[in-house]
Amino acid sequence: MPVLHIAVWHHQVTGNDKIVGDDILERLRKADFKLCLHEHVHEERADVIGYYHPARKIHIAGAGSFGVVAAHRPASTPRLYNIIEVSRNLSSIRVHTRCMRKDAGSWEPWAVWPDDNKHSKKAYYEINMAGVVNG
Repeated sequence: MPVLHIAVWHHQVTGNDKIVGDDILERLRKADFKLCLHEHVHEERADVIGYYHPARKIHIAGAGSFGVVAAHRPASTPRLYNIIEVSRNLSSIRVHTRCMRKDAGSWEPWAVWPDDNKHSKKAYYEINMAGVVNG
């Protein structure tokens, strides 16, 4: 039976402010982890580690800033969170991004991800896991 290994932690492992001891990523890759979730950046983020090695790459999803006050977020970034939707057969993952544009406002889709139509954006992105998740 296929298994999708997911790791979760606080600090990011990509970008300018990444944690210094990121050797954990190689250990996670060897242990067949495919998705890592983090927060701390307070903005939407999607990265791939080891993209040059299709069977061993790890997708990184930044969780945004669900409960962070405006003073601790980038000026143009609202409160954010992700909903992770994994297909039953583990062949794909859809990461839905939601936002609250105003304090005490309502949660709504945060359409910042590229779409096939170059004039629009989507409120989610897809991770293709077909042939990557081991059984």
